[in-house]
This record gives sequence, C-alpha cells and structure tokens, in this order.
Amino acid sequence: MIKQLHGIAVFVAVADTGAFNKAADRLGLSTSVVSHHISRLEQQLGTTLIYRSTRKLALSEQGRTLYETARQLLDGTEDVLHQITASNTQPAGTLRVTMPAFMPDPAVEIAIMNFVRRYPDIDVSLAYEDKRANLPNDDLDLAIRVGQPSDSMLHTQRLTSIRHVLVATPDLVQQYGPLSHPNDLTNLPFINHESAPNFVTLINNSSTHHLEPDHISLRVNSIHAAQLAAETGIGLADLPITVCAEALKAGRLVHVLPDWEIPEFPVVALWSGKARRNSLIKLMLTHITSQGEPDIQKQNTRP
Repeated sequence: MIKQLHGIAVFVAVADTGAFNKAADRLGLSTSVVSHHISRLEQQLGTTLIYRSTRKLALSEQGRTLYETARQLLDGTEDVLHQITASNTQPAGTLRVTMPAFMPDPAVEIAIMNFVRRYPDIDVSLAYEDKRANLPNDDLDLAIRVGQPSDSMLHTQRLTSIRHVLVATPDLVQQYGPLSHPNDLTNLPFINHESAPNFVTLINNSSTHHLEPDHISLRVNSIHAAQLAAETGIGLADLPITVCAEALKAGRLVHVLPDWEIPEFPVVALWSGKARRNSLIKLMLTHITSQGEPDIQKQNTRP
C-alpha cells in the first residue's frame, strides 16, 4: 500500500482539477509524470480509474469510489497535521479567494487585509469578479458572494449581511410626494442595477410588498454609478447603506419610506469539501468573523 499512496495523491489531484496538466501545476510535476502515476496505479489495482478523451476526463465507477474515500482521508490528514504544527509554527501556504467586483461591506475586505498582515507566510490571492465560481475546478479555494448561494453541494458560512435602503434626492421626493406606502412609488423613475431584479421587496411589520416600478429611467452595472445617478435626481435607487450613508448624512439623498425595510442580503463564504486547503480556509473565515464583526455592526446601523 505504501507504493500506492503517492499515486493515490496524484489521482486525487487529477480528479479535483479535471485535467492532467492542472494537476501537474498543482503538484509541481510534469504532465508526463502525472500520467505515469495514474497508469501505474491503474495497473496495480487492475482497473480503469479515469476515462480519457481529447475534451475532458471522467472517473469510472471504481474511480469515483476511490476518490470519495481518498479525498476524505487527505482532508482529515491535512487537518490533523495543521493542528499538530499550528502551536509551533506559523501557518503557511497559498489561498486563492474570489470576491464580488464590488464588495458592499468594507469590513470583510479590511478583515482579509488584516489576515494577510497577521499571517505573512500565507500567500493570499484576491480576484474581484462577479462570475460564478465553479469550485473546486477554477483553481480557487474560497468564494465570497452576496446573496443566497444556489449550489447546495458547497460548504457555506454567513459572514455578515448588507442592509439596503431606498433613496432619492429631496427634490424628487417633493415632486412626487407625499410618499408613505410602496404604492406611492410606482410612478417614480427608478434606477436599476443589472445584477438586481426589476422589483424591490419591502417589509413593514407583517406586511410584504413587491414594488415593481412602471418606469426604469436608467440601468447600470456599477453600484457607484447608481449612487451618482440617484444624487443627480435621475430616479429612485436601492443602495447599500454603506454606499450612501455619507450622502444621507449630508442631505444630498433622503431615505424613502423609512418605515419599510428591504430584507438584508447575506454575505456568504463558499468552499468545497474537496478543497485542498480546508485548514487555511477555516483559519481565514474564523479571522474574518472575529475581526470584522465590530466594523460590520457599525456599518449596518440605521441612518
């Protein structure tokens, strides 16, 4: 079995990445050496583990069985090794994290920056992008996203939540006022962010109302553009409180329907149970939740 352990580790890397060349990059080996390890392991076991084609790789039934067990064993071994060495050595390794192109709560980013300073031997890579993270096959370890995750196969942890408010200029409110109920907002021009639906859910005690504006005056793909448009009087905007707090304090914008609340958007961390760096992922998430909470609470106070 000792002769097979190296081959099993290489096999798990190939199954994780879905390609021999990606597994080679991960392991610091050549593609030919990776292929040799897989072929030798298949010969030793007397079965095919991976079906090869020019387009993609697929695990055989025996390959899936081996992968599920081997992946759990490797994860468990990594966690134990980390626990043994954590008290005597600084955590080290690499972590590749993806975040939204715009992160509405700076407390999460600040906590990550503090993590980098606290653990200088961990090489952290941050990619700001909104595309779906295909974990664990995009050479990513951790994804931080705003909103409820749709992939039930991934591990999730809530980091914080983002409070949104409806805002407009005082002149616009005066022009269309008085405004006391969501029905009063139907005819107002509305600024829509392309990542958001064309309606806003508003809650007042036990009452829920879905506001569907008749007129979208502007569509944008930048939250800062939505704020600028709102401040110039183009229309009503649904903005994170962290973005518009200063404009509200200065009076350039006003909170429309303050007695009605928009449900908060969760900020969620996503990672795969097959991730190779579970111990570092957990270390970062523990740091974010412990370091970021005071700032998060401060950022989400009512205007």
